[in-house]
Amino acid sequence: MRHLAVYWRLRDIPELQVVPAARQRRLWSEAVTRSLTVRHLLATVTGYMLGALLFAGVGYLIWPQADHGLLLGLVAFPVAGFINEFAWAQPRARRWLRAHASELDRYLP
Repeated sequence: MRHLAVYWRLRDIPELQVVPAARQRRLWSEAVTRSLTVRHLLATVTGYMLGALLFAGVGYLIWPQADHGLLLGLVAFPVAGFINEFAWAQPRARRWLRAHASELDRYLP
């Protein structure tokens, strides 16, 4: 099983450590954008929807007489966003950075 590395700050991402701090955000945004494909976009949207349905269903099972399913469904969006960022988007962008490492010199002073 692969180890999922989670980096909370841009300066901790190994592929960005050679880039000056002032330019890391721009390079990271480019990597995230360019690594996104239609398949990944559909997987992200599907993940958000399944997360909302799952939370709403669990809410209904726990407290069926209350109408908190919608509220729990809305709570699912930040959870799905967290999963999307650290399980899908970050590794995909890091792979893009490694594949395009020869282009990183344009970000160096």
